[in-house]
Amino acid sequence: MKPQVVAFELNKHLTDQTIVTTDSGTNTSWAARYLDMRGDMKFSVSGNLASMACGLPYANAAALAYPERPVVALVGDGD
Repeated sequence: MKPQVVAFELNKHLTDQTIVTTDSGTNTSWAARYLDMRGDMKFSVSGNLASMACGLPYANAAALAYPERPVVALVGDGD
């Protein structure tokens, strides 16, 4: 299975309240291409701040800040 399929299929299950975070790299590209931001969804990625492995800490912070909302992190190798 191509990794892009994960983001494509995940999009079907996200609610309008979901907070999505990603690591830097191709994970961000897949999220940008295949996840539809809608409703009150939030999306967090480092840009130039963190070079690697920021998706999980961002997801942890989002879960603490918004405990009532689902949080999804797209993390991994991304190569």
